[in-house]
Amino acid sequence: MSKKRNVKSKSTKKSSPKKSTSNSKKTNTKKSNSIKTNINTKDVIISKIRKINIKKLIIFTIIVILLLGVFLLVRGNYNKHNDNMNELEIRYSDNKLVKFNKFEKDFSYSKTITITNTGKENKTYSLEWIKVKNSLKNQSNFLYEIKCTGNRCATLGKSQVPTVGFVVYQQALIEPGVTQKYEVKFTYKGKEKDASFKGILQVYSEKEKEETEIEKTNSK
Repeated sequence: MSKKRNVKSKSTKKSSPKKSTSNSKKTNTKKSNSIKTNINTKDVIISKIRKINIKKLIIFTIIVILLLGVFLLVRGNYNKHNDNMNELEIRYSDNKLVKFNKFEKDFSYSKTITITNTGKENKTYSLEWIKVKNSLKNQSNFLYEIKCTGNRCATLGKSQVPTVGFVVYQQALIEPGVTQKYEVKFTYKGKEKDASFKGILQVYSEKEKEETEIEKTNSK
């Protein structure tokens, strides 16, 4: 009887290592699976982040291109003002606004205004200073002159830059297909640190002029 018991006990002892080995294999398999899952999750997250960054970059690039297009239209070499009703095409070399914030030394500055009659009839227009703010004490130091090229084109000799609204030309005539180009030159000599100038040099077709006058009358 004692021999049989010993045999049983031996068989029991031999079977226990097999179970532990199988358990360890299962544990290792689970660990490897979890590691693979983690790696796959990280890869998915990284790919999503990359996709999001690419989308953001594309959107940012589109916005920059759009803003650049707007900038070029507004601040390009020529700002174009079309008066389709009166068939006058008006171009400014920069814009209508004339602005100087510093009068600390002598300077000169030029801008051009180009007017083309694209219609089939004679047209008239006026050139005016509007919304003028001039704080210079010595007005004789700040001058401007206008030279014009084109058929029936008027010029203006050296004059003081106005302190209030002022009509430079009125009912200027331009024939069909004709282009008139005004070169406006500003010169300053002297020194006034706290002085500034701001004004708009506006071209009006006669119809626009009439409409503006009516608006002013109605607003009073």
